Amino acid sequence: MVLLGLAIILGADATPNGPLANLRDWTFDAYQRYWPGSRSTDRILVIEIDGDSLRHVGQWPWPRDKLARLVDLAATARVVGIDLLLTEPDRLTDGGNETDAILAASLRRVPVVLAAAADPAGESSGRPVPGTTPVFESGDDPRPDLPHYRSVFWPQAALAESAAGIGLVTVPAGADGILRRMPTVTSVGPLLIPSFAIEVVRVATRANRIGLRAEPAGGRTIKIGEGSIDTDNSGGVWPRYSADMVIPSVPAGRVLTGEVDPAVFRNRIVLIGASAPGLGDAFETPLRLPQSGVLIQAQLVESLLAGSLLLRPSFAPASERLLAVVLALAATFVFGRIRDRTYALLCGGAVILLAAGSFGAFAAAGLLLDATLPVTALLGTNLILLAERTHREVQAQREREVELTNALREAELRREAETARQSLTIALDAARMGMWDSDLIAGTSRCSARHDEIFGYAGPPSEWSRETLLGRVIAADRDLVSRSLDTAMATGTLHFQCRICRSDGSIRSIVVDGRVYHASDGTPIRVAGVVADVTEQRHIEEALQRTQRLQAVGSLAGGVAHHFNNLLAVVLGNLDLAARPRPEIERIRPYLEAATAAAERGAKLTWQLLSFAGQQPLRSEPVAASGQLHDLAALIRETFPEDIAIETDIAADLWVVEIDSREL
Repeated sequence: MVLLGLAIILGADATPNGPLANLRDWTFDAYQRYWPGSRSTDRILVIEIDGDSLRHVGQWPWPRDKLARLVDLAATARVVGIDLLLTEPDRLTDGGNETDAILAASLRRVPVVLAAAADPAGESSGRPVPGTTPVFESGDDPRPDLPHYRSVFWPQAALAESAAGIGLVTVPAGADGILRRMPTVTSVGPLLIPSFAIEVVRVATRANRIGLRAEPAGGRTIKIGEGSIDTDNSGGVWPRYSADMVIPSVPAGRVLTGEVDPAVFRNRIVLIGASAPGLGDAFETPLRLPQSGVLIQAQLVESLLAGSLLLRPSFAPASERLLAVVLALAATFVFGRIRDRTYALLCGGAVILLAAGSFGAFAAAGLLLDATLPVTALLGTNLILLAERTHREVQAQREREVELTNALREAELRREAETARQSLTIALDAARMGMWDSDLIAGTSRCSARHDEIFGYAGPPSEWSRETLLGRVIAADRDLVSRSLDTAMATGTLHFQCRICRSDGSIRSIVVDGRVYHASDGTPIRVAGVVADVTEQRHIEEALQRTQRLQAVGSLAGGVAHHFNNLLAVVLGNLDLAARPRPEIERIRPYLEAATAAAERGAKLTWQLLSFAGQQPLRSEPVAASGQLHDLAALIRETFPEDIAIETDIAADLWVVEIDSREL
């Protein structure tokens, strides 16, 4: 992201009239506005065709003889530059070309430089006009970088042949309309034409040639006689405008009326030009002051003669871009690795050093070094880094919030799981059931305390396994348990009942219920379940079964007793009839009495069976326990075999009890 931002900044810097180019121009203008230079301007004088001159002499254009008069009055000047376009013959007088001849004669007596203007839309003439000074080239061909025009509005031929030189007054303004950089040489078709100010300097210094040399390190050098002027690759120079430098000027009307002593022109460079409203455009300089074209040309000539030019070195753009890249990379490397306050101090110090160095170079040597590109690269990199860090911090904050939410959710789930586990533990403990869970792949397991208690582990149990379980099962049930485990590994459902032998030797009955979990390929990976000790339940069930059997026996005995009682009733009834007084009865009475006693004992036994079966209502009555016990002993003697002797020791004074005698 930093590299992309740096590429955008460098691209913006390379864009003509882009935001960084405008910022750079504003910076250079600020240098000249707030730290102006100062120098003497005694060598230049401007004759202005101003509004007062038009009121006294007449409306423009004037007849050429009046212009010739101005040239003649300034004849003692080193050079006279006429910043007026004289492209057509004078048509304001009846003399036809007479006034042009008068002006041409004056031009031959006085060294004069005439002005020409570029015509961007015209057709290229391909040949120089008489009076132009050739520019000799050395080094690489400069034309691709120089301002280029197809044709020029040249002075009238008669005047051009009489002049000491001709120069272009066309100056391209910046995108904001401010004249900052002035051309020294212009390409017109195949010709190289010097600018008006360069030609004035050449004539003023009595040089007879102009050279343009391409320097190996970049840039161009204008050679005027023995002097040289450094320019940029496009042959441009930056005049050092100064608010306190006022070019002396006199109105042309006062010069023509003799109000100005011609001695003021002696050995000076005199420029004649229009400053009256409507005659010429007013141009804006970096000082934000509108000035006429002749005054701007005068300041340029003064800067050229004094060597007080601002210089934009050819190495400056590449150096500024390299410094911008270095600062951006350094900021990227240092950012976040030191404390923010220290980093801010370093960046602030770098900006101050860049600004101070740029201004110091301007104040000391007139160098135009651009601090805006490195500062912009540094600040832009910091903005990108801050944006990235802010984005990362926001993203990290969001991740922390998500993690916190997940952690809270996980904690809540853990609490719920712990609550469920505790509830399950309580439920299992209330049901007197143990739990186990075994990872068949990792070989790890965990068991509850109730599980260990049921199996009777005296110390820490070994890991749960098939062998550990079968080792506790008694031999009679081991095959059943083994088959149940094999079935569970295939079906996933585990259930069996068996008996185990604990370490203390006690036999316990257990019930196991569980489940076996399988992987996607069917491999068993986990088994879990519960175990319950059902020994007491088994005892209760066995007792219940015995009770049920006794109840069945009692029911059967009750049925038999009813049938037996019915038979005894018939026997007793018939014995009673047989025992009634009869003569022959005395002989068989003992037998009848014995049969009657046996039948009564059978009836008594029947009542006892019915009472045992619960089918005979109880009848409480006072009973002598001693007699009842003697009768019971007699019954037992008759029941047991003859080789078993029954001995009794029954006290005669036992208490009388209220009870059903048959139940007793």
